[in-house]
Amino acid sequence: MARPSRHASSLALGCGLVLSLSLLSSCGSKPWKRLGVKTMQELLPEMVIAEQNFAERSLPDSLRLVGYAAILGRHDATLADWDSSLVWYSQHDLESYKDIYDAAHKELEQRQQLLQARSDSLSTLQAKLWQWQAGNVDSVNLLRDSVSFHAGKAYLERSFSYTPDQSYAAGTELAFVLRLSGQPAQTKRALRMELSLCCTDSTVVRKTLELKAPGKLYRISLRVPEGKQMRSSFGRVVGYVPQLPKHGYWAIDSFSFARYTTAALAAPPPSLNGGVDSLRDVPAPGNEVPPPPTTADTESSF
Repeated sequence: MARPSRHASSLALGCGLVLSLSLLSSCGSKPWKRLGVKTMQELLPEMVIAEQNFAERSLPDSLRLVGYAAILGRHDATLADWDSSLVWYSQHDLESYKDIYDAAHKELEQRQQLLQARSDSLSTLQAKLWQWQAGNVDSVNLLRDSVSFHAGKAYLERSFSYTPDQSYAAGTELAFVLRLSGQPAQTKRALRMELSLCCTDSTVVRKTLELKAPGKLYRISLRVPEGKQMRSSFGRVVGYVPQLPKHGYWAIDSFSFARYTTAALAAPPPSLNGGVDSLRDVPAPGNEVPPPPTTADTESSF
């Protein structure tokens, strides 16, 4: 036995819609005007979708009529116009009747494909978000960055701690990056960055880097030692801001922490097109955090 085609199913649904509207709106003969083929082609997909939504929600007839009337009203049509026009085309102009359903079928298929594409895209984004939340992504800022401002002669400390869902294996590189901005000033006590990796066997690997002047991007990185696994990490920038001119301040942004596995480290680094200026904005979750450029405006500790 042959299976009904999608077109036949769409046609049957439309016929069912005509019958349901006839039953809902039947209250004697009403004056009506015949709607053009183009208008009918535009209306049929809207009416079919509305019918399905109303059926899923089990709306009463009174609310269904209000919904249909609202859709038809956008085309300056009434329920009587719609119902009688479909009946007229089915009895007096079968070629146009077929064209109406063919166009509606095509439109509904296109909408279905678009919704499926959007659903697939949302599923992909959700999967990436779960990976980011679990710390299972490379070259991506695992922190929620923001800019912090610090006045002259003030004590500055900004830190983070991070524990991935699964421990990081030996050889994985972890990088802590920030940019220090503000007015240059002489200081005897430089700020310093610190990065610590806490391994599953309770050993701690630590590294520090002095932040000698603003206007630079600073990076400090560590690898998980052979034979160990990283369970958590801690990083901070700490120290005193020097005396600054009136209304002066130092700012910290590009505050990021990223993981680089063996596969990510083997890949060629992306082009930075001019060095540190390419890193002016902090990547949001899901964007790449490139490795440090080799320019005079960047200081790193590896």
